[in-house]
Amino acid sequence: MTILFQAGMSNAIIATVLALLVMLLTLKSRQPAWTHALWVLVLLKLVTPSLVWFNFELPQLASNELSPIPRVVDQPITIGSEMGMIGQVQVPVEASSEGPLVAQEKMTSTGVLGTVPWTTIMLSLWVAGAVFATVRYSLQWMKIRRWVHRGTTASKSVDSMVVQVASRIGLRRVPQVAMVQKVVTPSVFALGFRSTLVLPESLLARVTDDELETIIAHELVHLHRGDGWVGLIEMLSAALFWWHPIVPWVRRKIHQAAEEACDAWVTSVFPDAAQAYASAMLKTVDFLSAEKCQSMPLMTGMGDVASLSRRMRRISGTPVSPALSWRGRTALVVIATALLPLGLLTIPESVAQQPSAEVADPFGGGTVDPFGKGTTIQPQPAVPAIPLQVTKPIAVKDIDPSGVEAALRKGMSQKVTIEAMDEPLANVLASLKQDFGVPLFVDSQSLEELGMTPDIPVTISLKNVSLRSALRLMLRPFDLTYMIKDEVIQITTSEAAEYSLTLRAYALPAVLKDKMEKVASALTASVSPDIWEELGGPCSLSMIDNVIVVSGTEDVHAEVDEFIKKVETAFIRRIEADAKAKPKSTGN
Repeated sequence: MTILFQAGMSNAIIATVLALLVMLLTLKSRQPAWTHALWVLVLLKLVTPSLVWFNFELPQLASNELSPIPRVVDQPITIGSEMGMIGQVQVPVEASSEGPLVAQEKMTSTGVLGTVPWTTIMLSLWVAGAVFATVRYSLQWMKIRRWVHRGTTASKSVDSMVVQVASRIGLRRVPQVAMVQKVVTPSVFALGFRSTLVLPESLLARVTDDELETIIAHELVHLHRGDGWVGLIEMLSAALFWWHPIVPWVRRKIHQAAEEACDAWVTSVFPDAAQAYASAMLKTVDFLSAEKCQSMPLMTGMGDVASLSRRMRRISGTPVSPALSWRGRTALVVIATALLPLGLLTIPESVAQQPSAEVADPFGGGTVDPFGKGTTIQPQPAVPAIPLQVTKPIAVKDIDPSGVEAALRKGMSQKVTIEAMDEPLANVLASLKQDFGVPLFVDSQSLEELGMTPDIPVTISLKNVSLRSALRLMLRPFDLTYMIKDEVIQITTSEAAEYSLTLRAYALPAVLKDKMEKVASALTASVSPDIWEELGGPCSLSMIDNVIVVSGTEDVHAEVDEFIKKVETAFIRRIEADAKAKPKSTGN
């Protein structure tokens, strides 16, 4: 059990370190194929058995408690495991020369759970979670498979276009085409060799033939690159390491790099269709934002709204290599060969082979250490609980046909007064709703995920402040925030808000078109710098001429709007100052 537990933890630790290194290496990278390969390598490390082991010594295990000389002593020891110590009890311990791992099993077998080793308990919970995750993914796969098979057959013109695009890309196996009624992004359902191209019928009615050709090309490139096999690795790593927070993060990085690599493929195979490709992306954004988009977790597609808005700007930028060069592939093989077989053991064999330094106390006091080192193993700080969040962020465009949400955003500037002393949050919100006519809704499910309820006590005293500032000041201590969605102001967790982004466009004066790069850099440096995707955050920014497109939370949009207004004000003042400073022409 201990070996199996350590093997899993070894892979988790090495993969975490490797993920941090990959993040640093790819922070400024413009080679999506190389970035994608490195992130896939991180997940491969999680699921690859270790063949070469390296020992390193933990301070709490380098003790004479593990002496190979058989003896029975009555002394305090620590009950714990590699994951962290949990306390001390006074129990008799029998030392053994059976080896360090067996000795540790004996040490951890005494405590409130009787003779069950702590590592066995942890491993049992681990396996139970893995089984549950595997069943969940299997059910999702079967559900999507049935849904795809219920799709209608594509027209002959679409089938012919798929065959032609597959030939240009070099794809040998042409997938089946399924037309669906639901609002989904164009996707490829592929696990292994069998694959199906899924196209929403309502989107095809919006795009031209040239635009549809680029959409089909993007999806077929996913197949050509083998992203279906990468999906299998993602599912395996997510099931086995369901508790590890880097898994959803790495999967998001893999999807982002894969989409950018497919973009590079499409623009290289269809060099004259860059404009049509960008137009197809924009129409896809409008299509996905107009109605509630269905999330397909096991399918590879054109991406969500946030990624589409980011990639539109890169299409018209400097071309990048769509695939790894032979040097890149060679380097990747060398790195994989060196890292994948590595493993770590937390207990060195030399500990069990050291002679005991303890001697009998002639005064009847038990055992003493003549070198003054003592015999009690010191506890180590416990590893904190790891939050389990594997949901993929989904952004929606800020489309408000009824104008209700626009009115709500405008109403966030109205002045309010709040007086509360240990009042339940639900009561304070109910008072705001009654006194100021604000439609407030508490997302109880998100609060429950953080162990909170709408009845958490609130103490706040505010007078004549904007509703926006009042909500921020009241909710921030609880890591809560608000978002305007479904024609109400929803009170939710900050984490949940990051998974429901809105897309808005901010137009600046046309004369600033040549300075948009500087404006964007100043914006990301001034408005919550840590929330932008360049630093691993959920929000993104792109530019089209003199328009800045931002995908972010309500708080981010409020700050961006304030920043844009300041830029416009400063620009107007500069024009007025230049006009005053300009010498007036005088007649002769």
